[in-house]
Amino acid sequence: MCKFCSIFALLFFTLLGQAVSQPLQIVSEDLPPYNYSKSGIASGVSTEVVTAVMEAAGLSAPIRFQPWARSYHLALSRPNTLIFSIARTPERENQFIWIGQIAPYGSSLFKRSSDRSVQVDTLDDARAYQIGVYLSDVKHQYLLSEGFTRLEPVDHDLLNIRKLAKGRIDLVASDDAFFSYIIRQEGFEPADFERVLKLPGLGGQLYMAMSLGSDPDVVQALTQGLDALKASGRHREILMSHGLNAEDE
Repeated sequence: MCKFCSIFALLFFTLLGQAVSQPLQIVSEDLPPYNYSKSGIASGVSTEVVTAVMEAAGLSAPIRFQPWARSYHLALSRPNTLIFSIARTPERENQFIWIGQIAPYGSSLFKRSSDRSVQVDTLDDARAYQIGVYLSDVKHQYLLSEGFTRLEPVDHDLLNIRKLAKGRIDLVASDDAFFSYIIRQEGFEPADFERVLKLPGLGGQLYMAMSLGSDPDVVQALTQGLDALKASGRHREILMSHGLNAEDE
């Protein structure tokens, strides 16, 4: 019996060692103005913060921008994966190692200003309408947890705004800063859309986080790097350069 226990323990720690030895990878999504690839260059306020943290920690790894569901799955399943910008929720609390806060955010429901048939004053009112959501992101998960059934998930948030503009859906659940940024990029006027409801509990700070089973030395270096960035005032400078304010942590 002890022989089998020893073999099992050896196998377990061998696999654990292999997981920890995997190279660091960084995953994110295209979510301007926070993180996105512009002409092949990693850009955005969160990207600048993470890049500065990596430099302070003495670490280096390319950033992979891909659909959120794919990045999220990698961060859940592969050790030594750094993911950003991610909202911290009770459901996610024990699924990641939370490095720290990097940028403020808020989330809302938006409609076309010309669509007078859509009337939303409370979250319950929104249940009557078709809502575009971004697959597996925090707003999608939140609305599912609230029992919403008329959801249309897509693998890129921009598709929701285009569908809303064409009247194919009634509402979009979106990040406030992203929505404001992207409608201008798409050639719309801010007056073309209207925020009808702030999503309760979906605001605060976005985080950078590591996957479970990651190298403790890497986790410590990143945590200390972010702390140093904030202590020096550089973190606040980056936020202010993008028109954002650092909130008390």
